[in-house]
Amino acid sequence: VDAGLAGAAQDWLDGMDRILLDEIKAEAVRILRNSKPARLIMYGCTAVMTGPPNSCKSTLLNYLAGRQKAIVTDIKGTTRDWVEAEFRIGPLSVTLIDTAGLDAELSDSQPQDSRLGLAPPADDGGASPTLHDPELEPASSGSRPGIDQAVRQKTTEILEQADLVLLVLDGSRPAHHLDEELLGRISNKRVITILNKSDLPTQFDPGRLPEFLSEPVRISARDGAGIEELAQSMRRISGVDGFDLHQPVCFTGRQEDLLRQLTTVGSGQRAGEIIRELLSGQLVV
Repeated sequence: VDAGLAGAAQDWLDGMDRILLDEIKAEAVRILRNSKPARLIMYGCTAVMTGPPNSCKSTLLNYLAGRQKAIVTDIKGTTRDWVEAEFRIGPLSVTLIDTAGLDAELSDSQPQDSRLGLAPPADDGGASPTLHDPELEPASSGSRPGIDQAVRQKTTEILEQADLVLLVLDGSRPAHHLDEELLGRISNKRVITILNKSDLPTQFDPGRLPEFLSEPVRISARDGAGIEELAQSMRRISGVDGFDLHQPVCFTGRQEDLLRQLTTVGSGQRAGEIIRELLSGQLVV
């Protein structure tokens, strides 16, 4: 892949007298655009799973991982720390992180009108896990504010560094408001919205979702329905679906910085200087 970038740069330099500057700038833009999925394929993708407590995120993580990594119960907020699982989707190696600790904290601390408020569940005879209204739940005994604050901070950092965000919602419950703090964190991310529990009657209205959220993928983490569609969405949104690794891409911060300079260069002379600088260092990862 490195040879592809070196070859492209050498072609630019050799053809400075006949290649239009705009063509070089356009190719630099393409290389930058293609470099993100290439890095994901080479180094792996960090996907962060978030959403309200008891939307069966742990069940989904366990299904994707193929083994039990998280404790699965019907009690809201059971998983108080993050849990990781690794698996592959085609060419993509995925590290999936469940941010249950932060989600439970946000649900406990945010006022009703600023979070994803879910209606109290109807009596379903205990056939499925129920998502309780946080306003009706007793305060947790055994509070650990110092540890919980550390969990919030760490999970915030994980969200900021995520390549992909899986927003998991309980499709069997009506929803009102999404937490504004969470929305702010993921608004500039590649997000896949997942409506879980498709094995139950759907009550969630996707029309209530903000416009930046993708078209929801309906799944059932319990029986695996819709998992292949989810995998396809992950490949497509991450940009790796059908990606050609033989095209030139950049990997290092130095390469990226020089290519970005090249996209806005104003003269052929300066473009030549940037290209020579790009070639002066060894194009290695």
